[in-house]
Formats: sequence, structure tokens, C-alpha cells
Amino acid sequence: MPKTNKYKDIAEVEELKSRLAEAEETLHAIKSGAVDALVVSEPNGHKVFTLKGEDYTYRVLVEQMHEGALTFTEEGIILYANKSFANIVQLPLEKVIGSSIYDFVAYQSNNDFASLIKNGKKKSKGSRGEVELKIVTGRKLPIYASINSLQIYEIEAFSMTVLDISQLKIAKKLEESEEKFRTLAENIPTLTWTANADGYIYWYNSRWYEYTGTKPEQMEGWGWQSVHDPKVLPQVLKKWKASIADGESFEMVFPLKGADGIFRPFLTRIIPMRDSENNIIQWFGTNTDITKQKELERQKDEFLGIASHELKTPVTSIKAYGQVLQKMFQKKGDAKSVEQLQKMDAQINKLTNLVEDLLDVTKIQSGRLEFHEDYFDFNELIQETVDELQLTTEKHEIITEFKKTKSIYADKERIGQVLTNLISNAVKYSPHAKKIIIKTTYDNTKVTLCVEDFGVGIPKDKQEKVFEQFFRVSGSKQSIFPGLGLGLYVSSEIIKREGGRIWVESIEGKGSTFCISLPIKKNKIEQQKNTLADTEIQHE
Repeated sequence: MPKTNKYKDIAEVEELKSRLAEAEETLHAIKSGAVDALVVSEPNGHKVFTLKGEDYTYRVLVEQMHEGALTFTEEGIILYANKSFANIVQLPLEKVIGSSIYDFVAYQSNNDFASLIKNGKKKSKGSRGEVELKIVTGRKLPIYASINSLQIYEIEAFSMTVLDISQLKIAKKLEESEEKFRTLAENIPTLTWTANADGYIYWYNSRWYEYTGTKPEQMEGWGWQSVHDPKVLPQVLKKWKASIADGESFEMVFPLKGADGIFRPFLTRIIPMRDSENNIIQWFGTNTDITKQKELERQKDEFLGIASHELKTPVTSIKAYGQVLQKMFQKKGDAKSVEQLQKMDAQINKLTNLVEDLLDVTKIQSGRLEFHEDYFDFNELIQETVDELQLTTEKHEIITEFKKTKSIYADKERIGQVLTNLISNAVKYSPHAKKIIIKTTYDNTKVTLCVEDFGVGIPKDKQEKVFEQFFRVSGSKQSIFPGLGLGLYVSSEIIKREGGRIWVESIEGKGSTFCISLPIKKNKIEQQKNTLADTEIQHE
């Protein structure tokens, strides 16, 4: 008998192992979504019901839905979910099935979700409404939910369809935002428009059509090219397409043709509008008529030109009379008067430089700045300039660190003007320093000069503006230095005309380094005629 019971126990154990293995396989299939299943509690225990072959068509249909679909018990346990719902909540399907639906409902939507379930029980057609789900990342996701009650083997359960409406919400907000924008845009004098992310313009304000005399069907997309100057259009297209590709803002001045056929200058600015993920969704552009500003600039330049010429003659005369008086007093041995006249002469020189800068500005604006180019020794010109300026300062030692260079083809006088400006500024803006360092370097294509001072420095946000006309760095430290803010502007224009580059590196409170680079072989034909271009020069 004990022997028989022993074999019986072994058989029961094997049967239990087999049933356990089968249950584990079934659970794995349910959790992985390989089969659908419902778990029903009965007096004799839990029963697992799975969808068989006759329900295969239903399963395929649900799995192919773009909307999320799930079934859950009255307690909220998720019995089934399709892959779309798992994607919506950003979790693997096996982690969704068996969890609670309430784990996914945002706290502020608990009451709304409870009302949907309550109404789903009462209404034969179920209930529908908007709630928010909480995603694993912590983000709140607005959804539109449809909930229906159903009986599964006398067990109360619910089926739920979920539609992600986050993009609809964004679109609605964008639509409301666009409506406000268009109302505003219609009431400003500026020409305004909006474009898709690819640059396709789909809306203009009424000012655009009034100015250009065109119709919407003529302008939509890329039709705006018809009101552009054909000579300038290629530059506009190149810059605009580059902005679209890089996602960078656009700013440019170009002419637009009016309904009267006259081209007028417009300042155009275009900025990208981005979504929460920093993707460009559209572009917002404005065209501002700057005809009056251009005319005022022309009048200003004309005034400066006239004033500069009118000032130049009397200043030259005053300087000449001062020098005559200085010689007279020197002969008489009146040292005190000579000293006073020398101070006056120094101030006249400053005034002369200001007048010359004003004259250069007017020439630059009108395109009349003359250049007389030839080959010259770059290091030699720098040394001459340093020797002259060293006499003007006793406090600073101007240190030169020259590398081997070649002769360059440029306007020697104009380059000397730039050097004088950079070194004079270094002295002026470092009143408490004891040295200025000037370095030159050379490669196969260009020579480079850097002037380093140890003065007040320039704030980082102001460094790009120092080469603008009349710009002066504001601040308590900089305000004590005289000047009109023209020297660097004139210098930058000269360097640009010579095909070079000018830039600054600075740390506020520690000093600045201004650099220029100039091409060595600017004119190949002239280089062949002049053998000096091949002569290497070393300055110690």
C-alpha cells in the first residue's frame, strides 16, 4: 500500500509540473500579446479564457488599428491591450497587460475618467470624452476615450478605444495663435507673410497686395520672385534657401517692385517658428520699407561730406599758422610759448584725424574711396608705423614679434592708416598698461597682423558691433575715452576692399587683440610683372 501511494504521489507531481508548465506558457503568451486572454474569478477559482481561431479576424482587426484598444476589469486590471496603446503610453506590451488602467490616468483627470466609466455603464452606446494620460517620461498626453461596458462570463468589464489628440491640440492652439497673429498683422504698416517649413509662402497680409498690386494666386508659393529685382534675386534665393536648410534667421536689404513699377529698398527679416521639440513648423517674415531711412542716410552722408571739406581747409590753415608761430618763438627762445603751441598742434592733429575719418566715411558710402595698389614689404610698413607711434607714448613699450613674410599687393597708405588706428586704439584703451604687443605671421596665402593690449577689454555681446559706423562701446570704463567711433569702421571697410579680414578677441577687464589678414597674391598678373612678390624678408 505505501508503495502504491508512492507511485500515485509521483504521478500527481508530474501532472502538476505539466499543468504548471502549460500555465506558464499561457501566461507568457498572454503577457507578450501573442494571444488575448481574460481572467475571470469564480467560486472554484480563477479561469483563463483565451481567444481561439474563430476570433482571429477580430484580433487582426484590433491589432491593425492606429487607435489604442484595451479591455479592463471593473477594478481596472488590463486584460488586453493592442500595440497601438502600448506605443501611446511608451511601454512594452508585456508591461501594459496585467497592470492597472489607473496607473496611466493623470491625477487631474481621475474624476473625469471615473465619470466616463460611470456613464459607460449606464448608456448603451457607451461614453466619450477627453482625459489626460501620464506617460512613463512624466509628460501629460491628451486623449479622446470611448468606453463601453461588457459582460464576460458574468464578469463586469470595459472596452476602451483611445485616440491621441495631442497633435490636434497643438494644431488648435496654432490655429488660434495664427488667427491672433493675422489680426495683428493686418493692422500694421509692415508687409508680413508666413511660410511652411520648406519656405512655401501660403499667406500675406493685405499691405503686401496693396504695395505690389498683385493677387493671392500670383504670390502663393514662390510667386514672390516676380516682384524682385532680377539682378538681386539670385542673392536673395541663395540666402533664403540657406536659411531654410540651416534653420537660421534671415536678414537682408533688397528692393521690391511696387504697383507703380518703382523698386524701393526693404529691410527683410525672417524668423523660424518652432514646436516643443525644436522642429521648424513655419516661418514668419516682414518687409519694412526703408526708403525714407535711406534718403535720410544720403542726406546725412552729404552733410558729413560738405562739413568735412569745409572743416579741412580752416584746420589746415590753423595748423600752418601754429607751426609758423612755433618757429618764431623758438628763435626768440620763448620755451613756454613753444610748449603751448606744441600742445595746440597735437590737438589739431586729433581734429585733422577726425575730419579725415569723416571724409573717408562719405567716400565709402558713395563708393568713391580710392585705392592705389602696389607691392610693399608688410613688416617694414609695420615697423615704420610703430616707430612713429612710439614717439607719442612714454608709458607704453610697443613690442614687435615679426615672423618671415612676403611683399603684399595692396594700397600701402590705406594699410598704414589701418595699422595706425589699431595701434593708437591699443594705446588709448590701455591707460594703465605698460606694453603693446604686435605680432605678424605668414602662410602660403596670407599675412596676419595682431595688436594685443592689456586694457579695459570689450564685453562679448559688443564685440561684433565694434566695426559698425559710429559705434562706441558703452560703459563707465569706456565712456572716458574720446572719439566718434569711426576709426574701426573705416579700417574694416579698407580691409574688406583689399580682400582681407578683420576681427577682435577680447576679455572684458583684461584686454583686446585686434587682427587683420591680407592676401599675398591678390593680383596674379601684377605679380608676374613684379618680382618683388617672390622676395622673402626677415625682420628681427
